[in-house]
Amino acid sequence: MTFPSSFEKVMARLKEGALPKAREALIRNFLVVLLKSIFLEKVDYKKRNKCQQVLMCGRQMHPQIWEKTVVDVFGKQLERATSDEMLLVAVSGFNNGCEMLWTALSEPQKERLLNFVKNSPSSVFDELYTLNDNIFDIARNARYSAATFKEITDNLWFDFPPILQERMTMFVRHAPNYASANKYFQCIASNATDFSQITVTKLIVAASMNSQAYDAGGFATVLQKFRAANHIGADFVDKCLASNGLEQLIHSDDDL
Repeated sequence: MTFPSSFEKVMARLKEGALPKAREALIRNFLVVLLKSIFLEKVDYKKRNKCQQVLMCGRQMHPQIWEKTVVDVFGKQLERATSDEMLLVAVSGFNNGCEMLWTALSEPQKERLLNFVKNSPSSVFDELYTLNDNIFDIARNARYSAATFKEITDNLWFDFPPILQERMTMFVRHAPNYASANKYFQCIASNATDFSQITVTKLIVAASMNSQAYDAGGFATVLQKFRAANHIGADFVDKCLASNGLEQLIHSDDDL
């Protein structure tokens, strides 16, 4: 039997079983198991998604028992997450409706999880993009703003976050030589279509302040990528170059 494909269908399936009329102790134990599976056990995405849907259905069926169980046990459960791996599991659970559980935590408990994200090790860096934006966006951006070049390039980005675009701009600004600048530009070129006019402007300004950057061959390649992007365009790029004293590059890549 396949798992239902929507919240409404999950609810309908559960109503056909014993859950609606189960004793309070059984409902409570069921909810505790679901919370543990979502926030403390390393399971695949599909299983976690199923548990999250069932947990939210449990809230709708038995709101008072659900609320009391969450208040009584959820914060204590998360205190058991001590390793980096377990903390990643914990912060990854606040999706698919489960973000409402955030309010059940005390301020120190919230701060512990936010600090984990802000100071997370390289071993979990590639998972940060999956976290709930409303809860963890500021903490995640703080971590991204301190990312190393290796952390950035060790991952394939479906969407290259603006904060990492600005991080790459900082690397370009301080590139010590042509070789380093070209490494940075290679990464930028691979993600050029994700750059906005705002971050393109910041990159050109940064490059204009470092001869090791604006004289590097990779810069011309990046400029060509920006010119070819419909949401940026050649006119915008050339105006930015002219505004920052880089008129010599306006046509330097025509033969690429």
